[in-house]
Amino acid sequence: LKKKEFSNSIDALADKVEALTRLNKKIWEESSNLNNIEQNIDSLNEQKKEILGSKHDRNEAYDEQIKKHKDELLELDLQSQDIKDRIDSLSYIIELCKDSGVKASIIREYVPIINAKIQGFLDIVNFNVKFSFNEQFKESIACKNKILEYNNFSEGEKLRIDLAIMFAFREISALRNSVATNLLIGDEADHGTLDAGGFEAFCNILLSLKNTNIFLISHTAEQVSGIATKILSVEKINGFTHISVDK
Repeated sequence: LKKKEFSNSIDALADKVEALTRLNKKIWEESSNLNNIEQNIDSLNEQKKEILGSKHDRNEAYDEQIKKHKDELLELDLQSQDIKDRIDSLSYIIELCKDSGVKASIIREYVPIINAKIQGFLDIVNFNVKFSFNEQFKESIACKNKILEYNNFSEGEKLRIDLAIMFAFREISALRNSVATNLLIGDEADHGTLDAGGFEAFCNILLSLKNTNIFLISHTAEQVSGIATKILSVEKINGFTHISVDK
């Protein structure tokens, strides 16, 4: 449960950085193509001057060649303009994707909501600190009139912070998605990672979720029996899976 949702957010930001790198590479390629086309235009213009300079000697073959070069120049001009337009578009996209672009306005809008959600879950797990992210997602944690960092806390305290952040981002995702779900599945969430206090905090959060069907997959049914409304035991007998209702 260690900051899984944060890892996904960081991965998403890494994908955007990779996309920016590809865009810069594309601009470089298009610029190179534009430079080659402009050189071809210059070369054809020189040929045109030579042909026109000797027009007193030209014949029908020269006229045909001039027409051909004019057509080529027109086509190259069109290609050049198209590449310039694409470079302008890619440059605009890069500006939008920078930290100071669209991403900044989105983060600025959602950071207060994220902080409020995290603080709400911290209150649920009875962890008396004031937690907040800034627009660069640098955390600030106030505890007993002191500003601390995440690593200043014990593993159990970190776990409570992790749970609050994870469920806060789950709710934010639900707010932004066009399709909502009332299903939550925890695969061995109580096994090997949570101490007694951590599991109690986890249970408090689960009990606070409204209109949510929660399924916990566990090897220790007795641990979840206190909050479960129904326990389904699954075992394999003679190669076949059997399910029984224990509660």
